[in-house]
Order: sequence, then structure tokens, then C-alpha cells
Amino acid sequence: MTAEDKKAWLGRYRAGRMQLNRLREQRARVKSFGERVTVRANAAASGGGTSDRVQLAIERMSQIDMEIADILNQLPTWEREAGAAISALENVDHRRIMAYYYIECLSWYDVAELSGYYIRHVMRLHKNILSKIETWHTMSP
Repeated sequence: MTAEDKKAWLGRYRAGRMQLNRLREQRARVKSFGERVTVRANAAASGGGTSDRVQLAIERMSQIDMEIADILNQLPTWEREAGAAISALENVDHRRIMAYYYIECLSWYDVAELSGYYIRHVMRLHKNILSKIETWHTMSP
């Protein structure tokens, strides 16, 4: 498989965590909107159209909750599989770099800083490390 395939496979956990954070933020915004609409409706006591917007907010929050639950169900598997592939690397520095990025979800800048390398070197290492990951394809897609 290509390096891009390996990056995508390893990155499932990282992407899942980022998506989870986005969904949680989105849910908070929808909830806040629903609460504002409810407060305005109670203050105005008009009853015209606000219940529809509250219902839409409730439905959207329910959708988001289902998406969050789906990601939460998959994250442990993605983390375990990526962690196993990373743990199989012989070089400790290589394991650390890959874990920082794919498991701890750090930026490449932060990975470089924590590793004591320049960012360009970390990027070159990453490319080389990907070629050493062999066990990833034996795990689930």
C-alpha cells in the first residue's frame, strides 16, 4: 500500500478525535440557539414559529448525538490498531514521533519541538517511518 493509504489508516483516530471535538462544539452552538429561542418565545409569549425552531434544534442535537456516539464507538478500535502499528516500530524516536502525531493529535510543529528536531527533519522522518510500518494492513480497514 502507498504512504497515503498508511497515513489515512493511521490517521483515523486523529481525524475521529478532531471530528468529535467539532461535533461537540456544534452541539453546544445548537443547544445555545435553542435556549435563546425558548427564552425569547417565553418573553414574547407569541407562540408563532418559535416552537418549530426549537424542535429543529432538538432534532439537530439528536443527530449530532448519534454522530458522536458512532465516533465514540469506533475510537477505541482506531486507537488500538494505530497504537499497535506504531508500537511495532523498532526505533524509539520513530514510535514517539508517530504517537505524538497520530495518537496524541499534536501538530507537526509540536512534534518537532518535543522531539528536539527541526520540523523539516520530522517531516522527512515521518515519510521514512511510514515505509517501515508493515503490520498495518493486517488490521481492519
